[in-house]
Amino acid sequence: FVDFQVSYVSSPAIDLHYFMNSSASPEVLANDRHVLIDEYYSTLCDMFCKLVHEELQPTRDTLNGELNKKKLFGVIAGLTLRSFALVDRNHVPDMDKLLKTDDSINLSKPYKEAIKQLLPLYEKWGWLNA
Repeated sequence: FVDFQVSYVSSPAIDLHYFMNSSASPEVLANDRHVLIDEYYSTLCDMFCKLVHEELQPTRDTLNGELNKKKLFGVIAGLTLRSFALVDRNHVPDMDKLLKTDDSINLSKPYKEAIKQLLPLYEKWGWLNA
C-alpha cells in the first residue's frame, strides 16, 4: 500500500512511521523493524548526497530520537491507515454515507488480526504511553 496523495515536508520520522505502520506486516515490525530503519536511513543519506545537501542529513541518533518523539503518529497510522489498506473489497464502506450517518463500519478480519498483533508490540515498545 503506497499513498502518494499526502505531500508535505516534515520529519523523516513521520515518513518512516507512516510507511512502517500502515504497510509493513506486524511480523516484519516485530522482527525486522531495524532493517527497514537501516534501509530508510541509508537511502535518505544517499539522496542528500545526490542532491548535494549533505549538511541537511540527520545523524542516525537524530533519526532515532525523532522516531521516539513521533511514536504516537506510528500508533495512529497503524490503527487507522491500515484499516483502509486491509479493507474487504466486497464490503468497502461508502465514506459519504458514513460521514452523514451514525452507521458503523465492519472492520475486515485481516485488519483485526493485524491489530491483535500490533497493540502488544506498541505496548512493548512504550508507544501507548505517549
